[in-house]
Amino acid sequence: MTTDIKTAHAPDLQAVAMAAGAMFMVGTLAAVSDVIQDYPLYGGQAIRYAVAALVLFATANAMDAKRAREAGRRTRALNRMNRSRVLSPLSGAVNAGDSSHRTGAKSDRRILSVGPNGADQARVNAALLARDLSGQTQANDAGQARVDAARPAQGLSGQTHANADGRAYTDAAPGGRNGDVRVRLTARDRVLLVLLSLTGLVIFNICVIESARHAGPALVGTVLGTVPLALALCAPIPAMLSRVRPTPPSRRILIAAAVVVAGATLATGLGSGTPAALLWALGALVCEVCFSLLALPLLPKLGAIRVSAYSSALAVPSLLVLGVVFDGSGILRVPTLAEALGLGYLALIVTTGFLLWYSALPRLGPGKAGLFAGMIPVGAIGTGVVLGLGVPSVADLAGAALVIVGILLGLRPERGVVQ
Repeated sequence: MTTDIKTAHAPDLQAVAMAAGAMFMVGTLAAVSDVIQDYPLYGGQAIRYAVAALVLFATANAMDAKRAREAGRRTRALNRMNRSRVLSPLSGAVNAGDSSHRTGAKSDRRILSVGPNGADQARVNAALLARDLSGQTQANDAGQARVDAARPAQGLSGQTHANADGRAYTDAAPGGRNGDVRVRLTARDRVLLVLLSLTGLVIFNICVIESARHAGPALVGTVLGTVPLALALCAPIPAMLSRVRPTPPSRRILIAAAVVVAGATLATGLGSGTPAALLWALGALVCEVCFSLLALPLLPKLGAIRVSAYSSALAVPSLLVLGVVFDGSGILRVPTLAEALGLGYLALIVTTGFLLWYSALPRLGPGKAGLFAGMIPVGAIGTGVVLGLGVPSVADLAGAALVIVGILLGLRPERGVVQ
């Protein structure tokens, strides 16, 4: 007899909060970029990513040092435990010797009469003890090796999760048994980091700023609002590149993505501007998709902090070269107070928004995580209100509500059938 049992898998609420916060922050970029539109484009972005990279690497090194100290304490505790186990046979041998001595000389003579002489007995005892100690140490090492092999990989925070495909991953770079947190980058890792930096950071921000210059933040916010649908459709690509059988997006995720796109369009309107503004906005859309998909193969090995740090650092020389080519000696200047605040805020988005997004992305999967891109126009509207750029209309509020409905629809617990 077969019984169908419905099982529900609740969403990861922490990952949901991180993804929503990250995309809301990205939505504020368009409005804040309006504040620094008179500052040299490439020089300003170089400053932004240089500051972010310094903060991220300092954070990663501090967490590495903390993890190394914790690993050292665990190693010392393990060594003490092993020594206590190894010394226990010695204690038993001493006790046995004392008991034999108390039985009297007659017993001693009887034992010696059937055994080797005293010198030979000492050598035999030493050999047996060495064998026991060696076997004890090897057994402990083998047991620890089995424990290390069975234990899930742990990151700097020691947390192991399962992503949307059920595969384990860590929220930070894994380290060795003795606290060695050094990670060697392969040629493939370097290529992915360079592509991630160029598309997701350098070209993306250029596209956003240029589109906002031509048509204001509404158009680019609307186009970026289609990211949920784009990510849902492109979600199988990383699996295909890794030679893993891809899982097609579910119908519910596609419907939810369409609802989010409709809400984003209603919230910001289609906007107005030139064809150039639309092309810049479409370029930002492509870069936003690359920002997520190119990071997925790197996150299990490097973790969210180092992926953000490496990509930010790699963006700086690219932006400086572009600045020298297009702006010449005017690549940098002393910013005004408003520009300094704007640049500082953009650096904050890099450090905070990147960490939130890259921490949530593998836990939710690109399909579900992409739904939160609908928060981008919501963030743009909210920032516009704070900066005095406009008051949200009824359509803005209705669109924001529709975005939330679409996100909730996509996050409904998935039900499976167990026979």
